[in-house]
Amino acid sequence: MYYIYILECEDKSLYTGITSDLKKRMRAHFYKLPSAAKYTKSHNVKEIKALYKTNEKSNALKLEAYIKTFKADKKRLICSSPSLVFNDKFKESDFEIVLGVTLESCLN
Repeated sequence: MYYIYILECEDKSLYTGITSDLKKRMRAHFYKLPSAAKYTKSHNVKEIKALYKTNEKSNALKLEAYIKTFKADKKRLICSSPSLVFNDKFKESDFEIVLGVTLESCLN
């Protein structure tokens, strides 16, 4: 299983990433572990704003790259309505929108 996520940092900036181990990756970002992204080491992670999962690594990598092309306003729109990311290239049937997962639940 692969997860594509959008995190909001304390300064309201957004970070998009991918992982196969959600709890481990969220801990790395939050606690600024050596395996954390350079960006989240310098920006305090506050919240998971959007989360998708898929069985296919190639789908996950493509969706992550696609989301990373968005400007902040479009990413915020996706965060409030996650299904807007789907189009002819990315089919909703290939992904699951994951609701109810919080940063806190990943840290416990």
